[in-house]
Amino acid sequence: MKKETKDALYSLLDLMDMLGSIDFIKVDIDRANRIRKEVLDVIGDKKEVTILDSSTDELLGVLPVILLDSKKFPSTKEILKFAEKCLNIKIKNYWQKRSRAEVVGIIINEVYEQSPEQFNNFLKAWNEFSNETNHQNMNAKQNVENIGFMDAWFQFFDSYKGVE
Repeated sequence: MKKETKDALYSLLDLMDMLGSIDFIKVDIDRANRIRKEVLDVIGDKKEVTILDSSTDELLGVLPVILLDSKKFPSTKEILKFAEKCLNIKIKNYWQKRSRAEVVGIIINEVYEQSPEQFNNFLKAWNEFSNETNHQNMNAKQNVENIGFMDAWFQFFDSYKGVE
């Protein structure tokens, strides 16, 4: 199969995931997972596909909202740095020339192909960081304002990984 065709199929899978995350659109998760598995089997990149449970699928649908936030990620460079450091995604050089939406789609696909446990570990850290900066710790909130969101997140993530 041509690379261009594979990329188009991956983009369609990303679109299907994004549509599934919209509240007023009802998507049958089981059917979507079956379709995803069949498409990935046809593409042939992955012989055995781990189907995420519905709660992880819903959480995966939140990731585009996070990554497309231009206040948190002013450029695709920050999105790619975040993906590499926090989501353990090996960045390819040509991704830097892609649009913001394309980069987010690629990252969503890469995250989907990872183990659900790996993504859930990231989400635990993200939720703890969000709670700390939004509700509990005023010093953490001030730290985000002083050094910037990404630097504050990386500091938190590095210390969080050390705690686990």
